[in-house]
Amino acid sequence: MLTEASRDALGGADSTSTSDLDKPPPLDLNAIVAYNIKSIRLTRRLTQDQVADRLADFTGRRLPQASISQMEKAYDGGRRRLFNAHDLYLLAKVFEVPIVYFFLPPPPCLDRQLASTGEAVADLLETLFGAPTSLRVVDSRLVEIADTQGLGIAASEKASSCSVGSRHLHGNKLWEFDCNARLREIAKLLNELIDRHRADCDAVAPVPR
Repeated sequence: MLTEASRDALGGADSTSTSDLDKPPPLDLNAIVAYNIKSIRLTRRLTQDQVADRLADFTGRRLPQASISQMEKAYDGGRRRLFNAHDLYLLAKVFEVPIVYFFLPPPPCLDRQLASTGEAVADLLETLFGAPTSLRVVDSRLVEIADTQGLGIAASEKASSCSVGSRHLHGNKLWEFDCNARLREIAKLLNELIDRHRADCDAVAPVPR
């Protein structure tokens, strides 16, 4: 930590540039999840009460509407909300989306910094969907699951199924997991989010809750 003397040597507090002050604060993953909860709720045309009802169908306990509101406000500067893995699983079931949806970068924030990483929020995409060199372990696990489920994928076919650089990720041999359909669904949701963001920017009035 800088001492007062060292700060003075560097020019003191007044040395902070205007551009640094104007920069928005880093965005952490919990805030991104909060953004995506609200986005998918609006896309699905659900009220916060309806989301609470759907959650209760899985958990047997109904959260108040205010709890759903707090989840969403964690993006807008409200009280920070920490989401755990089981939260994301339940939300994925409620909204009928893959869990990965909740980590998709918010279109308005692509250039903001991702907290504790020094990377841009847009860089999340590579981590979410993987690079050719990082997908081999995913292929290996899917093949292992297929074998456990008795899907009968021959050893000679396994290698050809691992076309990690292909757009048809795992689709040729591991069709049982319908990965291509999942990717199409994610692409559709991304397009819906982009369209909604453009509409929000053009609208005079804010989007109703």
